[in-house]
Amino acid sequence: MNEVTLKQNSRNPDKRAGSSFFNIDQSKYVLIGGGNRSEEYEDIWQLEITKNENIQSQKQKFYEANWEKIKQKEQNYSKRTGQSSCKTEDKIYIYGGQNFHINKHFDDFFEVDLQQKQIQPVQIQNIYGPKDHYNTPSSRNSSAMTYDHINKQIYLLGGADEQEPLNDLFTFNTENKVWKRVDIQNQEMLKSLEMHTLHFYTSNRDLSQSFKNKKKKKNNQKNKEKLIDLNIGGLGVQSQKQNQQIQEQNNEDSSEQIAKQIKKVNLEFDEKNAKFEEAETNNNNNEQEDIEKEIQEQEEKFDEEAMKQIQRFEDQEIEIQKIEKQQQQQNLNKKESNSSENEEKKQQEEKQENKQYNYLICIGGRSQNEILDQILALDLETKTWFKLKDLPTPLCAHASTLIQKRDEIWIFGGTDGSQFFDNLYILNLANNKFYQIDIQQQIQHVSSQQKLYFPPKMAASISYDEKNEQVLIFGGSTYEDESSQIISFDTTKINSQLNSKKI
Repeated sequence: MNEVTLKQNSRNPDKRAGSSFFNIDQSKYVLIGGGNRSEEYEDIWQLEITKNENIQSQKQKFYEANWEKIKQKEQNYSKRTGQSSCKTEDKIYIYGGQNFHINKHFDDFFEVDLQQKQIQPVQIQNIYGPKDHYNTPSSRNSSAMTYDHINKQIYLLGGADEQEPLNDLFTFNTENKVWKRVDIQNQEMLKSLEMHTLHFYTSNRDLSQSFKNKKKKKNNQKNKEKLIDLNIGGLGVQSQKQNQQIQEQNNEDSSEQIAKQIKKVNLEFDEKNAKFEEAETNNNNNEQEDIEKEIQEQEEKFDEEAMKQIQRFEDQEIEIQKIEKQQQQQNLNKKESNSSENEEKKQQEEKQENKQYNYLICIGGRSQNEILDQILALDLETKTWFKLKDLPTPLCAHASTLIQKRDEIWIFGGTDGSQFFDNLYILNLANNKFYQIDIQQQIQHVSSQQKLYFPPKMAASISYDEKNEQVLIFGGSTYEDESSQIISFDTTKINSQLNSKKI
């Protein structure tokens, strides 16, 4: 944590809160509007942060703020605070706001070119008609805006008009300059709200499912060999090995049966032959012919039965071969099917890994007299809100910034309606956990001639410098007055010097 001091001979913006504040390049920021208890502003400033090389300290790097007021060629933008704003690749967009001194809400829409830094009205294409109140946002203050860099569109959510808070959602296409209302599937889940913050976040994780408790069912059943009942010829076959056993058993049974029949026929033949030899001396030639005829009939009968048994054996062998062939084909089909299913599953997993989920993340806010204590996420594909996480405390009029590459949202200050906060929370979207940086502990590490005073605040401004990997907090309202103080945090020191703790 470092205090950014005012550079010598540099002009400083008046103390204020509710400003639009964005990093536009390495160490460079733009400040627009805001107000304090006595005045509201329509000015635009550029801030450049430089390191003071003349001051040496082991505890702290010293940074200086060099402010420059940007003169406007045309005064298109009027004094206000509570406006919503967001930054695209090359512009800053500003919508609405309120002038408390004249009690006026605005519905005008401006853009600031980051090269020229001139505030100009946006030329809106009213394709739905000149007065389409359904698809264009009404007058409001304390709404929230964010930029979808993938689809090149701005989202505007909620705010409050002269009567009450709102919960409507609009998109503005930055390419064709068209507003459009977004129809939500479960609009009732989002209360009408103001003084919230909003961020566009993209991830390869499904946030609606990632942090649910999934109970894994234990499978206590042992792996059992699957039975394949082919039901062919009354045979139930379990495996190819069993087919071979059946075939071998059938071979043994058939051979034994044939052998028994052969033995029986031979025995009968021997007995008949013995009778024939005994009767040969006592009977005539006719009896001998009868015996020979009977023996011949027995032999023919045996031959016929033997052929039938052999045919049955061959038929059974053919049937078993048929079963084996069908089982082999079935196993082959199953293997091909499993291979196809595995390939399809692999493709689905790869598709799932490559899929990008786009969300709007809404933090806190005030609904009538209720300060909200939750973070909601809108799935932009299904247009469905779901609860992402509870805040550590009810919160509104806070400041927050998204660090996409770190999957983090930094949330500073705000109020629960009874007190102001100096809490700095970090929501890690990768694990859905909150971490807190103790500001007062950080102050003890700051070495300066004057003791650093950093009181609790609401309506401060916060922005992230991606190139320097620093978060800057500007201004805000304390109990006594507004502020123009600047504090910086090195995000790379989050687990070392900043001493964050999980909450």
